[in-house]
Amino acid sequence: LAVTDPGVCIPGTNTYNTTGLISLTNAVTGSLTITDGASTTTLSVSAGATSIPYSLSGLPSGTGSHTVTVSYLSQTASTTYTAPASCSVACSLTAVATAVPASCSGTTVLQNGKIVLIGFTTGDTYQYSGGAAFNPAVVLSGSAQAIPADGIIVSNLANPGTTQAYTVRIYTTSGCFKDLTVMLLPTDCTCPTTSCIPMVVKQTKGVRRAGNPQ
Repeated sequence: LAVTDPGVCIPGTNTYNTTGLISLTNAVTGSLTITDGASTTTLSVSAGATSIPYSLSGLPSGTGSHTVTVSYLSQTASTTYTAPASCSVACSLTAVATAVPASCSGTTVLQNGKIVLIGFTTGDTYQYSGGAAFNPAVVLSGSAQAIPADGIIVSNLANPGTTQAYTVRIYTTSGCFKDLTVMLLPTDCTCPTTSCIPMVVKQTKGVRRAGNPQ
C-alpha cells in the first residue's frame, strides 16, 4: 500500500515535491522502486520493516492525474493523486552585472577585480561561480546572501592570465532567479617600451633675448 502527499507548487520553478509512505507485510531484505512518470527512486528494505518513507522532487505542476507505482520482489502496487495547479510567475529581474578589472600600483597588479550589480531590488540575493554557466556545486560565494547596497558582491578577484568568466545567479523574494555572466579581463601593468625609456630633455637653442649680441 502506498500513500502519497503531492505537496504544493513552488513559485519560480513551477514544480512540486511528493512525499509518501509504503506499508509492508512480512518484508524481507531487498529493494523497492518507486516510479512517478519520469521520476523514479530506489530504496533499501530491511527484513521485518513495516513501512518505508519516500520522496520525489522536481515534478512539474499543473500536470493532472499521476500514478505512483511501487515494485518490490516481483510485486507491484500503485496509487493515484492529482498534481497541484501551476503557479508559475513572471520573473521580472532587471539587474545587470559588470566585471571591473584589477587595478595597478605602479607596475604591480593588485588583486582587486570586482563584480558589480546594478538595477537589483532590495531583498534580492546572489551567488556566483566561475565559468560561463552557474554551477551550484562550486559556488564561490557560499549560500545565497543579500546584495550589498553598493552592488559590489566581490572585490578581491585575482587578476586572470586570460579572460575569466564568472556567472552570478540573482534570486528574487518570489523564488525565481536570473543568471548573468561577466568576463573579467586581465590587467597588464607593465610599462610600454615607448613610454618607459629614460628621457633627458636638453636645451639646444636658447631663447633670443633683447640686448644680446646677434
